[in-house]
Amino acid sequence: MDNNQPESLKTHSRQFEAENTKNKLVEEAMQRAHTDPDRLVNALTAQQAKANEQLTVCSECLNWEIEQRKKTEETLDERLKFERLLSDLSARFINIAPDQVDLEIQSSLRQILEFFQVDRCGLIRVTPNDNSFRITHVAYASDIPPVPENTDLSLNLFPWVYEKIIKQHEIVSFTRRDELPREAAVDKQTYEGLEIRSALNIPISVGTVLDYIISIIRSTKTVAGGKNIFRGCVCWERSF
Repeated sequence: MDNNQPESLKTHSRQFEAENTKNKLVEEAMQRAHTDPDRLVNALTAQQAKANEQLTVCSECLNWEIEQRKKTEETLDERLKFERLLSDLSARFINIAPDQVDLEIQSSLRQILEFFQVDRCGLIRVTPNDNSFRITHVAYASDIPPVPENTDLSLNLFPWVYEKIIKQHEIVSFTRRDELPREAAVDKQTYEGLEIRSALNIPISVGTVLDYIISIIRSTKTVAGGKNIFRGCVCWERSF
């Protein structure tokens, strides 16, 4: 027993020293924090700034997601309204009396004009054999000057549009005349003379024959605005 006593004391002594050293290190760390508050404040401030930055990024992402979802819902809602309009217009001409056709066409053009908030919406009959077209029906917004109705006009006024619509059965649209290609120089000049800023021209085929065009336009005389008249292109193509 006596022989082991010194070794036991040494072990306890080493443990005590180790514990004492640990306590001193903790105490020194605490003292440093108290004696150097600026360093502690700077560290906490940096951490808070980083947290705020992360929160800002998360908030921006969330706002972007909400905005995109809102735009998608608005676009879908507008498209559904447009499809209901087309369905309503189509239903009007089922079993309609011959003497009511012109009135229903005029009323339908008015509905399209008001839906898109445009300046003029017309129905054009095309007669390629005579190289002419005729505006048979048209609806106007207020203060928009009239165009020649039921008068034969030369297709040479719109050679590029004629090629696209009549021969290729394509929708022709532009939001600004500058969007028209170089080959449409004559058409562009005609649109300028008619004070047309933007247009949507939709071919309507009866069977395999293309007889009519619906033309929706905005004039240079009015302030830009209203709905996007080109969102309905796909719907028109599917409907006719």
